[in-house]
Amino acid sequence: MGSCLMLQDLGSVRSRGLAFARAKLLGLLFILFPSVYPLGLAQAEPVRRAFVVGISNYDDEALRLLGPKNDASLVAKQLSKFAYQQVTLVDEENTTFRKLTDRWATFVNSVRPGDAVVIYFSGHGVAVGNLNYLVARDFRRSDMAASSNASNLKLFSIEKWRSDLVKKRAAVSVWIFDACRDNQIGLETKGLTSIKALSGNLIMYSARAGQESGDAADKNQPSAYTRYFLAALDQLPRQDAVFLARVVQSEVAQAHHDQLPEISSLMSDNWCFNICDPNSIIRLKFDTAGGSYEVASKREFAQSKSIRSTERRQNAVFIGTASQAHLCSSGHRQTNARFQCSVLKDFAEAKFSSYLGQRITPLQPVAIYRRPPIVKDTIKYLCRVGYVDAENGLEVTGVLSFEYRNETYFWATVKDRRETCQKQT
Repeated sequence: MGSCLMLQDLGSVRSRGLAFARAKLLGLLFILFPSVYPLGLAQAEPVRRAFVVGISNYDDEALRLLGPKNDASLVAKQLSKFAYQQVTLVDEENTTFRKLTDRWATFVNSVRPGDAVVIYFSGHGVAVGNLNYLVARDFRRSDMAASSNASNLKLFSIEKWRSDLVKKRAAVSVWIFDACRDNQIGLETKGLTSIKALSGNLIMYSARAGQESGDAADKNQPSAYTRYFLAALDQLPRQDAVFLARVVQSEVAQAHHDQLPEISSLMSDNWCFNICDPNSIIRLKFDTAGGSYEVASKREFAQSKSIRSTERRQNAVFIGTASQAHLCSSGHRQTNARFQCSVLKDFAEAKFSSYLGQRITPLQPVAIYRRPPIVKDTIKYLCRVGYVDAENGLEVTGVLSFEYRNETYFWATVKDRRETCQKQT
């Protein structure tokens, strides 16, 4: 749970008139996966390490927060249940600039090539130009008038911390920053800037740029975003991290309509907060009128020829995604749902057989596409040939699922022989 101080020119800022608004939790969950090994090479499961920090009781009373210390404790406790060789929860007494710098250096020195590292920070964040910093416990606003040096101001460079792990050749680095993305003190500046996702990266923000995110109700409660993140860690620890991130995004957006978490991903492979279970990463089943077969994992599914030649020639309708199915299971109402929740949940649970040869009707008009999409580096949709509505429906001839950027998409091939493309409107 954190907040941020927005600065563009530290040298021009004077202490007069500066007042921190009561900080609300505004969060950033940033997950980086630097590419170290060539794709396709078999690798042993890396050693997992975590570095967890939460700062509530800043020396400057105006900066004090309710939730970070508790959030960090809860995250460390949850990660300790998983396959981590080392979980370092930094005591708040050791979060001054000098002490936390030393703790970080000690932690980084323990990292070996191939390790998987998780970093969680909850507290104040600041953007200076296009660079992002974390605020140490002994930061004082009065120092801003005398210096523009980040170290003198007790600010930790996120870019330096990232560079430290890249130099250590960590195979996976997961950064979780609970810090704000809006301007709470009225300066003409911006909150934490977006960190570009590179190949193999996942970046998660608890809110979009300019948005606030819900604070903890008291010091014993988790923040709004962290509450759902912890729940997802508890329920989906062996699922792909990007899938978990999308579930958290959906849950927060449904519960807090003015807060929409943001995700940026260029992930190319599975990584889970706990060791991935190949049999639990979206077990998929493909059914057609002529038979069915199962695949145990997303990778096996992606490598299999799941769309048989007969189904490739049939028109298709989009049913929904695995993330939407999870929302249905949680009882959330979706205004843009194409089909009943029961249908979407059945597809997500691979309960396809009862739909084959039966008519399926949507809740609202749904486009019929000429054949299923082609999935390679992108999803390529062929043209639209018409619509199906709730009054008519269409007979299902086959069901297929595919993975794209760590989301699962469900489609149904239907008994519809139209081939003439409609003009896009």
